Amino acid sequence: KDGLTGVFNHRYFHDKLKEKVALSQKYNQPISMIFVDIDYFKHYNDLNGHQMGDEVLRTIGKILRDNLRENDISARYGGEEFAIILPDTSEDDAVIIADQIRSIIENTKFYGEENQPNGVLTVSMGISVYPYKAKDDVTLIKSADDALYRAKFFMKNRVETYTSILDEIKQDIEEKDIELVASIKTLISVINAKDRYTYGHSERVVLYS
Repeated sequence: KDGLTGVFNHRYFHDKLKEKVALSQKYNQPISMIFVDIDYFKHYNDLNGHQMGDEVLRTIGKILRDNLRENDISARYGGEEFAIILPDTSEDDAVIIADQIRSIIENTKFYGEENQPNGVLTVSMGISVYPYKAKDDVTLIKSADDALYRAKFFMKNRVETYTSILDEIKQDIEEKDIELVASIKTLISVINAKDRYTYGHSERVVLYS
């Protein structure tokens, strides 16, 4: 367990994700993942101090524990980031769950939230689903993180699902060219690791082309 928030810790999350993916393969069931990131959290800490920031993290941890199903797993992934594993859950159901939690957090009263850029403390969320949008636990994490970045880039306080223009192109091209698309995707992933703005730009150029 994470000592501050009461949800599971980073290591437990990774161990459980591997276990759930293996079960998903065995029983042919989807796993959805949600990444949750507090919007403008550095701004909140700078204004109100880290003790109040810890109180926000503690409250959000409790909201996650209280509003997920018995078999769902919530964990603290990093500083102000949480991760949720939803076994045997479709993307559509994950979106409903995520938006309910997002709304609860938006409507929870936090100390000093009126000084946040939008006058309220909110979270952004990214969703991906195995095996439809990721081939293993590593790509599930990465694709959910990409969806989270999209949510934060587009106004914050929203839920975004993972989409890749390159994955869509694969459905419309000949077999012999699929390997080429995979190579391009690998190169773009390298760009993404270094510069997220350039990554988004690359995807938009592909879309327009």
